[in-house]
Amino acid sequence: MDRKIMGLFMVFSIGVLMISGCVSKEAKIDELRVTEPEETGGKVLKLGVQPCWSPSNSFTMFSPLVDYLSEETGLDLKLVVVETEKEFHETVKEVDFTLQDAFSVYIHDKRIAALDPLVIAVSENGESEERGAIIVRADSDIKSISDLRGKTFLFGGAHNAPKFLAVFVTLKKFGVDPGNDLKSYDLGGDCSDNAMSVFLGEYDAGAVCKDFVEGEEGKGKFNFKTDLRVIAETVSVPNWMLTASENVDKDAVEKVKKALLKISPESSLAEEVLEETEWGGFVRYSDELNKIDELVEKYAVPIK
Repeated sequence: MDRKIMGLFMVFSIGVLMISGCVSKEAKIDELRVTEPEETGGKVLKLGVQPCWSPSNSFTMFSPLVDYLSEETGLDLKLVVVETEKEFHETVKEVDFTLQDAFSVYIHDKRIAALDPLVIAVSENGESEERGAIIVRADSDIKSISDLRGKTFLFGGAHNAPKFLAVFVTLKKFGVDPGNDLKSYDLGGDCSDNAMSVFLGEYDAGAVCKDFVEGEEGKGKFNFKTDLRVIAETVSVPNWMLTASENVDKDAVEKVKKALLKISPESSLAEEVLEETEWGGFVRYSDELNKIDELVEKYAVPIK
């Protein structure tokens, strides 16, 4: 069996922890099993998820969504979970649908595979955009973005919207060119790791998601008055998107899109299907990738 497809058919235990670029989340079940699908004679449609959590957590979070889509549409959908961003970039060319960060969608659509955004995820507050936050140690003399000149900085992953795109744009918008004005910068990982690196003094400042600062996960690890301090929130950027490959049968795409839009913020389906994701549902895609394109062009955001 192909090694990349083998990622589907692994046995995941709760002890697995693969940090890869977004906020990690504790698994809430003892054991997860993904088994090879039975031969049904019909086409199996694969939905790949960007690995921003451990494989076990990704499976916990998105299996209910795939189960719902299969039941609602009558299609045979299977969840594809891989461990690394590199594997995901290869997977994008082979799966039928993807669920990924908006900036990741933009990069893949420009460089690897033509993708058709169907819906965009919304927060539990109904917002289809998200923000990053720029943090420093609580005892740092850095008070504002302008104070970052000559300092070291830790972004999120290169394909992350709130921790790279939004932060890069915000720095340039307020007069700090990362390539020229920072002493140096690196690409980091998830919010917890980035926050810890700043707390330990490995970097003068870093990027996390705004939700991390405000949520229980961040507050459970750091006190944002005595340990770390937010000096700025970023511009807003589009949230995660579910996309279809250009090669997928159009009738199947329409069935999936219709089923996804039933999981609206007002629907009880959102709590049932997306309970583990902390999302509030999906809304219709509305040209969000063009907003990213405008930001990339205006602020000369590097594409890795």
